[in-house]
Amino acid sequence: LLEAIEPLQRGLTATPSDVERIEGLVVELEGRNPTAAPVNSPLLNGQWELLYTTSDSILGRSRPSFLRPKGPIYQTLDNESLRGKNRETTPLFNAVEAELEPISDSEVAVQFKRFWLAGFIPVPAPASARGRLDTTYLDEDLRISRGDKGNLFVLRMNDKNAPNIQLFSDTSLTNAYHMAITDARVAAAVVGGIALGITLQFLGCLLWHNWWPMLTAFMYVLVPMPALFFGGAPGSNLASSWVDAGKFLTGFSAVGSVAIPAILYHAGKIVGGALVMQLVAVGVLAATLFAWDYMSEVDEGGFYSY
Repeated sequence: LLEAIEPLQRGLTATPSDVERIEGLVVELEGRNPTAAPVNSPLLNGQWELLYTTSDSILGRSRPSFLRPKGPIYQTLDNESLRGKNRETTPLFNAVEAELEPISDSEVAVQFKRFWLAGFIPVPAPASARGRLDTTYLDEDLRISRGDKGNLFVLRMNDKNAPNIQLFSDTSLTNAYHMAITDARVAAAVVGGIALGITLQFLGCLLWHNWWPMLTAFMYVLVPMPALFFGGAPGSNLASSWVDAGKFLTGFSAVGSVAIPAILYHAGKIVGGALVMQLVAVGVLAATLFAWDYMSEVDEGGFYSY
């Protein structure tokens, strides 16, 4: 099993035949599970490193490739305090803390309590961020678990002496208060980012008395349109073609936002300062949109769905 998993980048590059092969090996190993009650076993406790999963959210398939997890992904479990923590390393260092509730000798209900963006920005998890995790194989070095959404997880013990996991005290009133504050801060940050980008766009025109750079504004309008019109199409081959077309047009619009100022500068229509100002504006707006999409994923519990 470990040899089959090794070249698959935790499952990111797994083909359907790879997935089928891994599933067969896992089922065979599950039939030899040496631990009768994994939830109550001391073997469960410690920090585990993720070797393979079929979970798209944990693999970061929906993220741009440069934002997908590159370093190890860890899961720390403590069946005495009934706490758990999932943690990415490079490049984003996101983490999530959870409370565990045993529902059988092998399965626990998981209630995510708090996300940590970049490892230090706390975001209370919504009540809907929950799942189940069934440990189907456990020994001193290897653990196999299955989630309630059908995802498979293969993990290797990394640190048996990992410290106990401490969660903040969290009453429903306190949680609601923190979520309201967080939502307000996120909304303010998004509005501020958009306002800053637009301000820089106008400054690039006003400072040099040249309105050619405003052509880029047409691309700002076009960027979200393909996703709005094509992104929600129901599943079919035709629908998939529309989605692909939408992605292409979105990419075309995004590239145009950078290409138009560059072409104008090359053609002598704008000066270097205006070019820099426009590119900074594009960068600010793009970063704001990425951050908004990222926070939406957190709000839906998308980082660590089982």
